[in-house]
Amino acid sequence: MNMYEYYPNEKRMIDLLDYFWEEYDRFYITGRSGCGKSFTLKKYLTNNHKEYLLLYFAGDYLHNDIDYYPFLSGLSSANNKNYEVPIKEGMIEFSKDLPYISNLSHYIVQNLMENNQELWLNQTEEEILSKIQFLQKKYNLVIFFDDLHWWDKRSVQLLDIIINKIHSIESQNKMKLFFSVTPNQESVNKKYLETLFHKITCKYLKFPLLEFEEFKKLLEKYVVSYDEVVDKKLRILFQLINSHMKVLSEVLKELEKGKNILDFNNINGKDYLNELLVLLIS
Repeated sequence: MNMYEYYPNEKRMIDLLDYFWEEYDRFYITGRSGCGKSFTLKKYLTNNHKEYLLLYFAGDYLHNDIDYYPFLSGLSSANNKNYEVPIKEGMIEFSKDLPYISNLSHYIVQNLMENNQELWLNQTEEEILSKIQFLQKKYNLVIFFDDLHWWDKRSVQLLDIIINKIHSIESQNKMKLFFSVTPNQESVNKKYLETLFHKITCKYLKFPLLEFEEFKKLLEKYVVSYDEVVDKKLRILFQLINSHMKVLSEVLKELEKGKNILDFNNINGKDYLNELLVLLIS
């Protein structure tokens, strides 16, 4: 499957986004871990809307104890080759906006998520906000805030500020915001996220799961003939994959190599199923 193709459930998600694209500027996407939210949305936004510059800010459970990690990582040109030039331009051009940037230090955030406390923007927050505002003035932007359940507290608070500030800037450029959350993942900042999304209007969409008939359709060219036994084995494999798109991709790769993963009575088949299990829970 090449970068421009989609699995059936991904295609249903894309159809929804296409349908609501012009009507909404903010999208809130939920779906279970591994269902394909991040990969599908990045592929869609990159390939289907080239008129927009994609900014991608993602949480990471390995770094959720690092303040501002999603923003610092996302604004690093080394991590984002598709907008390396815009980021570097921004770093050079910031000097022209210094009077404006310096005024940000006097910006007090009212009614923030924790006890309505006031918060002064520190230097790191000013730089992050300024970079995003610079890009907003120069490009049509689509900003993808991903894996919010892994975001550190300071990043969640800064996200609240950014959402308010970027929509108050006069600009002829278009902008779309995407938020992605995995509901079944615990988050230390759950209450902050809930408060944040109670305050903003989004189009809520649930990422669709792959259905069994769609799964059978994907595998039909690898199955010589169908009977009750084969159907049962397919259902076992479907349940094992559990709508985890990375595992599905690995299954299809192995099938392309000619591996018979439906032969459960064969020791190699059992070994492969064990490998899939390890991949699924890793």
